[in-house]
Formats: sequence, structure tokens, C-alpha cells
Amino acid sequence: MQTPVEYGGSAAGPHAVVDLNAVDLNLLRVFDTLIEERSVTRTGDRLGLSRSRVSQVLTQLRALFSDELFLRGSDGMLPTPRAAEIAPRVRQALLEFQLALNPPAFIPSRTNRRFTIACTEEAGAVLMPPFISRFRTAAPYAELRVRPANIVGMVEALRLGRIDLVIGSFRRVPERFAHELLYREDRVWVLSAEHPAATRELTLERLATLPHLIISTTEEDKHAVNGYIVEHGLEHLVSRGDAEHLQEALVARRLHHEIPLTTPHLLAALSIVSCSDLAALLPRKLATAASEQYRLRVFEAPYPSTSFDVMALWHRGYGEQPAVVWLRHLLRQIAAAI
Repeated sequence: MQTPVEYGGSAAGPHAVVDLNAVDLNLLRVFDTLIEERSVTRTGDRLGLSRSRVSQVLTQLRALFSDELFLRGSDGMLPTPRAAEIAPRVRQALLEFQLALNPPAFIPSRTNRRFTIACTEEAGAVLMPPFISRFRTAAPYAELRVRPANIVGMVEALRLGRIDLVIGSFRRVPERFAHELLYREDRVWVLSAEHPAATRELTLERLATLPHLIISTTEEDKHAVNGYIVEHGLEHLVSRGDAEHLQEALVARRLHHEIPLTTPHLLAALSIVSCSDLAALLPRKLATAASEQYRLRVFEAPYPSTSFDVMALWHRGYGEQPAVVWLRHLLRQIAAAI
């Protein structure tokens, strides 16, 4: 008979011994899915199980680990400290088991794998349309989920293998992550093509007389330092503007500017600028691609402005899986084309 395995203790004290003979792989699949979905109903939908069956499995899991594991809260089924502790181990074990059973070759046209990419709105608007078109052609049976790259817990989701890639701008990257440059981006000012100022050069003096639309997410900016937020050592650019450099240029000339509107949505900003007297600062590739559709005039910033790198980032523990290597290669091809 196999010797029971004891999980290590924590601040709350030692854990109960778990007998491997009592562990069913399907129990762990339900546990892993509950960790991600935080819902009995959604877990059942993903695994093809009834709600009552998922509840039965949860009862078995609680008995197995001598812990409640999940507690109902306002945000769904929240993991207990014990569940949060063992979740990475369970996830890694399931991945290793899947790799052991599946052939090493990855065939995109046959896979039904779910891929998850976290992406900034601006990179998503530029990269995702051609990427999804190529992805659907190459892997018609695969599922693709695109999530916002500014979500709380993104680093943890990467660590657990729940996100395959993150597309964004990063400054300091911990050793446990790998990354590569997709393209370099800078910012330009846009006006409606019908704006009286659209036919003239955009000087700093003219820019100061125009009302500005600022693209900003208050919650992100509140926690940002020089435009970056830090999560578990990863520095992620969240600022969508160039306020510091613009302000320096205006102060040097003793100029002021008016900001009557702030929005967190880049695509909404395109529509707003197209039918108003507002000027907005946007990523160049997005502004250039949208200029014809939204009837915009694009101008270089009339002051020294900075560029930023758009990168793909992944966890080293999962990024070398053949499926993720293929995903990165496809994304690299699309980035090179734009």
C-alpha cells in the first residue's frame, strides 16, 4: 500500500495527511477549474458536469483535504488559504500529466486547446484583428480567450499557467518570466479632419489652445509610479498619456491647456474626437490605422515625447510548451507585418 503523503504546514498549523490512494484525477480537475471559475455552475459547464455533480465532488474534496477549500462570497466561490496553497501544485501536476499522455508534437489544425492572452486595449486593437484571423485559419478547433492586461492578479494567473501570454509594456521583469519585443510604439495627436485647426501645422502654442481628451483609468493611475504599477516584482506600464513631457513643454513656454473630458476607453476616444473639437494623444499605430475610418488628422507631438516597447511576456515554466511556442511564433509574425 502506498504511503500517505503529507502536505507541509503553514502559519495556520500542520495539514491533514492526504492518502494518494483516495485521490481521483477527476477530483483534481474539478478543483483546478473551481479555482479559475469561482463558480459551481461555470465549472460544470466547462467540464460537462451537472451542478449537483460538481457539488458532490466538492464535498469529496473537502473530506479529502480536511478543509472547506471554497467559501461563498460576493465574488463567487472564494478559495481558503489551504486551497490557495495547493492550487499551484495541483495545476502543475495536471499539466505534467497532460504532457505525459499527449504526444509531444503540436498540430494547430487538430488541437482543441484553450489559449488565453492578456492584452492591453491599444495592442489588442492593433494586433488582435489580424492575429485572430490567422489563428482561426491555422487552428479552427482551438479556443482563444483575450483578457485585459490590467486585471488584478494577472501575475498570479501567469504563474499558475492560466494565462499563456501577456501583451503589454514592461520595464523590470523578474527572472521567472521571459519576454520578447513585438514592436516599438510612440504617440501622436489626433483631431477631426473637419476641425478648423486640422489644415495647419500643430505647434505647441496651437495645441495649448485646443481642449484635450485624456485617456486615463483613475484606479490604475492612482497606484502608478511614473506610469508603471508593480505586481510581484513585474513593472507594467499602465499610463496611456504623456502628461509629464507635455506639461514640461507647456511650463517652459508659460502655456496652459484645458482638459474637459477624460475617458478610459481608447476606441471611444476615436469616435469622440471624430465628431468634436477635442484633441487626443493616441498610440501611432492605432491612430494611423483608424484615421480613415474615423476621419482623423494625425499630427506629430510638438514637444519631445517618449516611445515605449510592446512586448509578449510569458512564464518560463509554461512558455516552452509546443502550443505556446507556436502561439508566440504566430504573434511574432503578425507584429512583424504591422
